[in-house]
Amino acid sequence: DGGDMWCRRPYGFLFSSGEAAETFAAAMGTGEALFAVGIDSHHLLTDDMIGVFRDLELTRLFVDPSIDAASGDVFGTILRLDPFN
Repeated sequence: DGGDMWCRRPYGFLFSSGEAAETFAAAMGTGEALFAVGIDSHHLLTDDMIGVFRDLELTRLFVDPSIDAASGDVFGTILRLDPFN
């Protein structure tokens, strides 16, 4: 239902492992502890989940993102969602 999803609108972040989530959170310096909530990837593309992403005002979902050490920019594979009007 998106209740456990960590995001910074308009960006959401999806990870393939708990370790990847923990490493990313530490690099972001949020002080928040992230943990993995297992979900089959095909559930992310259902109408219900896309509706949740839109409700959260997310238009870009980073998959296993990294942080550029020099600039601090987040980069990686991005799934783009069209805003719902």
